[in-house]
Amino acid sequence: MELFINILAVIGGTTLLFLGGEGVVRGAVTLAERLNLSRLLISTVIIGFGTSAPELVVSLDAALAGLPEIAIANVVGSNLSNTLLVLGIAAMLANIPCSAPQIRRDALMGVAASTILGLLALLGSINRLSGLLMLMLLGFYLGRNIWREKQTQKPITLPENKPIEALQKELNITPPSLPATLPEYVTKIN
Repeated sequence: MELFINILAVIGGTTLLFLGGEGVVRGAVTLAERLNLSRLLISTVIIGFGTSAPELVVSLDAALAGLPEIAIANVVGSNLSNTLLVLGIAAMLANIPCSAPQIRRDALMGVAASTILGLLALLGSINRLSGLLMLMLLGFYLGRNIWREKQTQKPITLPENKPIEALQKELNITPPSLPATLPEYVTKIN
């Protein structure tokens, strides 16, 4: 009986995660349009911070409990998972163009953040001063992106009350068709 409850909890939790993720994406798009900011910037801030909240709680709890290896491994594991697993699976299902300069800039910031973590690990300690410097760097990065966005970016807004199919046809966009089965997908990519 306990196994059955655990299986239901996993299925229910996964379903809620999917629905919550869908809501976050729709909300981020609407927020970007209302604030006259690009979807990329809003996604970086709102979705990025929102999905990092659990890691923040785990790392804070581990650091306060005197378990620094868990605090650091949690961050490293999350970054590896997001970069290699999440983006890898998404790229297997649909091509992800990376031509926008903002995407390259954000990717370079990700490399810089990982480099800073690596250097601090080599020094043997991540103390309050290095934590403050990391937060200041994040604040500068976000502030600069928002300022730059307001100066140069004109967001793409969708016409009201127009079905997505009509927009796809008008813009000559063909949505990727997902195969029904994994073997069919493997055949399709080979």
